[in-house]
Amino acid sequence: MFSTNSHEQTILEFAQGGYLGISAESFLIDRQAAGLSRYTLKFYRQFLIPFIKHCNANSLTLIYDISPDHLRRYFLTLSETHNSGGVHAAYRTLRAFFRWLVNEEVMSPEWKNPMLRVKPPKVATEPLEPISLQDVRALMGTCQRGTFTGHRDYAILLFLLDTGARAQELCNTTIQDADLNTGSVMIRFGKGGKTRMVFLGRKTRRALRSYLRLRHDNSPALFAAMNGDHLS
Repeated sequence: MFSTNSHEQTILEFAQGGYLGISAESFLIDRQAAGLSRYTLKFYRQFLIPFIKHCNANSLTLIYDISPDHLRRYFLTLSETHNSGGVHAAYRTLRAFFRWLVNEEVMSPEWKNPMLRVKPPKVATEPLEPISLQDVRALMGTCQRGTFTGHRDYAILLFLLDTGARAQELCNTTIQDADLNTGSVMIRFGKGGKTRMVFLGRKTRRALRSYLRLRHDNSPALFAAMNGDHLS
């Protein structure tokens, strides 16, 4: 993160020269300033850095040098080490980056966005196999009841089964977000920064109460590590 406006102005001036690495850095700064979550920023960075390295290895340091053919070849290369979902994630990142270049008028008016001529890679649509009840029971059987971590992990599994919450959403949930009387839980800053309400069944609420009775910390986290920190 950069702390001075003059530094950001310098970066933007280099970006307007068409330098790929500087433009990517300017893009990330702009997206951070726009309030995107750190997870989205991490997602963008995860797929921008390999692309820049690939371009540098092929002597493509300027955005003006990147053609639709270069992009197609890059995605083909990426498919050798990533599944279809990973390749599509890279495509979405680069599409957002090149759209930003257009919207911010970073490039000259004569420049044409090469991503417009690149079709999105196909993603496998095979449904994921759900976890079996036998496996659920086996997971719960590993939780050593009578211990702090055993009660906590047992409550976590039930919480996930009831709510379908994402892992990071569960880690971010606080005690104040959960009403154990009604079973309602407020999931804040979920995917896309959206907030929603989910609900817990009676068995999960009982498990949560048993776990919370073993807590002796002041952490606001609903699910905490033994030292009271939020789970990661």
